Amino acid sequence: MSVSRYDTPPQVSDSGSETLRTVESQLAGHPSFGNSERILGRADARYRFALEVLGSQLPGAAADADTITKSAEYALRDPVLITACEDAMLRLERGDLHALDEFETVTGLVADRLREFPGLLPTQAEDEPVFLLDRPSRIWLLGMRPKPGPLLQRLHDAMTDQFLRYNQVTGNFCPADAAAAESISRAIELLRLLLPQLSASVIEHISAVALLSGTTPTGRHLSAAGGDLVPGTIVLSPHLLSSPWDCSGILLHEGLHLKAFDIMRSFALVSEPRETIEIPWRHVRWDMRRVFVSFHVYAHLVLFQAAALHRADELSAQFGPLPDNVAVSRSGSGEYAGSVDRMRFLGEQLVGPLRGNLTQDGLRLVNWLLQVTSPLTGWQETRQPAAQDAPVRHDVPVPQAAPGVGDTRYRRVPGIVVKPLPDLEMAYVYNPGTRQVSCLNLHAWAILELCDPDTNLADSYANLVGHRLGPENTSRHLAAGVAQLAEQALITRV
Repeated sequence: MSVSRYDTPPQVSDSGSETLRTVESQLAGHPSFGNSERILGRADARYRFALEVLGSQLPGAAADADTITKSAEYALRDPVLITACEDAMLRLERGDLHALDEFETVTGLVADRLREFPGLLPTQAEDEPVFLLDRPSRIWLLGMRPKPGPLLQRLHDAMTDQFLRYNQVTGNFCPADAAAAESISRAIELLRLLLPQLSASVIEHISAVALLSGTTPTGRHLSAAGGDLVPGTIVLSPHLLSSPWDCSGILLHEGLHLKAFDIMRSFALVSEPRETIEIPWRHVRWDMRRVFVSFHVYAHLVLFQAAALHRADELSAQFGPLPDNVAVSRSGSGEYAGSVDRMRFLGEQLVGPLRGNLTQDGLRLVNWLLQVTSPLTGWQETRQPAAQDAPVRHDVPVPQAAPGVGDTRYRRVPGIVVKPLPDLEMAYVYNPGTRQVSCLNLHAWAILELCDPDTNLADSYANLVGHRLGPENTSRHLAAGVAQLAEQALITRV
């Protein structure tokens, strides 16, 4: 177990530009947790495969699903389509997927919009007027006008459920106008000037922005991200638009939440989500998932605040003065006021008493963020942590390793459908017997491919990776991988 401590965070001087660029490059470049092109590539592959599987189960949706996959660039980021795919996959797994399903209705509407408006997201095409905030990534500011079309009505309903009812917000969505769109566009411009690499890797996860004026039980509502229920969508309080700095930081903040949700579509990060801890700056208890995603945000806000301080004088003429503690809400107790303090607290909890509630991937992400941002926080490990085992599958926690595989022979379960994605070093697998879709990383995919009743799996696996892992780790990785594949009914003993 690793033990950490924090020294006094160093100040970023004129010579600190290189430090900021290095930290930014690392945060935006990690192949699993930072590189948005790969993160979104994995998510898009998930929905391509879901459309393929669901189209095979619902013949009435097959042609429309094929149309959507052929126009994936303008479809697979659509929040209504993503929700329809996720809901339909859950119904398929439960055995509740039937003809005339909601999925067929949505795919029919999406395909129609793609044929009529090939350059817009399908739900976006029903908005009027369409306020585009960031042309390269096609973010749009929802108009929130009355009498929306059928796709937009579904999005409005989901937003009401998530942002008002679920979050206990009293208020209303605000109609958009050109002035609001211009203010948000300026905030995006500022974010790109401050952090060109990181901003690009976060903004890509935002599909839609809406304005919401409201109050919560604890005060004014500032912003929120839709997460699983309203994918790719965030809401902002209109008062944030008066300061490009505040709006820029909040866009980064909520975009990072969306990025974390997209990472979680391929990686299981939290193994015990029900564990809670007291948050000293809120005096409330957060569950593990919220602790994790909040730590993820504050680790990046450390860099944002450092970059903002470093360039505040240079950019003040164009964007106004830098507010105090930009992009971080006030602490009710006066403690833990800044992003570094909050990151320290959450990080120490995650690598300390809460580490047992994380998967190996989750712990790997936490340690990576602590190490990458250490030039800005002063974080140090007092001793090296134990080597982290590579996970076998991304979408479930790592189970207890099985006994050594030895001479046991395995074969793939007949009928499973494997969707290989070599460029992303992963594969999706659909098991008609269990009606489940599994996400396999390169390690698990390799084991699946090596399962042949005519060959010795242990020998084949050792020949493949033994020179890199060593005998003990090779045996342990193989046992864990076989246990997971067997648990998902993808392989069986001969």
